[in-house]
Amino acid sequence: MEQPCQFSESILLDYVLGQTSADVGSAIEQSSSCRKAADILKREFDALRPHLKRALCPEPESLLAFYKGLVSDEEAAPIKRHLTYCSYCSKDLALLEIMDKKSVSAPSESQEPKRNVLREALNGLIEAFFQSPLQLQSQPLLRGEKPALVYRTHDTRIPEVTVTLNFNERRHAWRLTGEVHTSESQPVLEIINVYLKSSLEQEAEALHGQLRGHSRFTFPELDDGRYNLHIITTYGEIAIFKLVPGDNMLFGDPK
Repeated sequence: MEQPCQFSESILLDYVLGQTSADVGSAIEQSSSCRKAADILKREFDALRPHLKRALCPEPESLLAFYKGLVSDEEAAPIKRHLTYCSYCSKDLALLEIMDKKSVSAPSESQEPKRNVLREALNGLIEAFFQSPLQLQSQPLLRGEKPALVYRTHDTRIPEVTVTLNFNERRHAWRLTGEVHTSESQPVLEIINVYLKSSLEQEAEALHGQLRGHSRFTFPELDDGRYNLHIITTYGEIAIFKLVPGDNMLFGDPK
């Protein structure tokens, strides 16, 4: 007869999240009833995961210490397990690797600026919100000028992102151009990567844009659809959700 699981739901949830010790994890894996209970919790948690975002992620300092190899094997184990399912922290580590390579090739007076830049990269997602023309009190457009979509963030370092969409009748595709604006008191921002992901097809491959200088980017050909725009910068990742180029779009989709 199968014995009931000896561990509480809170411990099983810690196991699902990769936060238990190796001994507890081994004991759970050796018990069929505990494995079944953990599988049920995992399915329930996976359904909630998109709504939790970074609530259960390690602190930025812990992730940075892990990246630098400054944690013990015991401290590293739960972070490794967390990385197997957390796309947010995986992206943070990928961004750190890119920035680390760039900082090695660029001359610097000391290591402290480099550490500050790496810390900034872990500040989390910066979401930019659509601003309607009425909110902006836009100036009239000149003849032939295309309307720009304006997105505002709550981060005073990078208060605004502008996006312009032009439709190419011959290619039957959109051309998207954008620029990230920094406040006058901040150092020059640099875009490291920019890509679009379909918000309707989760398995669709990312579309990578072309960088134009430090703060501008473009997607030369873009089909109608609904996209999430991700801009990876030296200040963190900026996200614009529900960008909708299409026949019915003039100023974007604020919903």
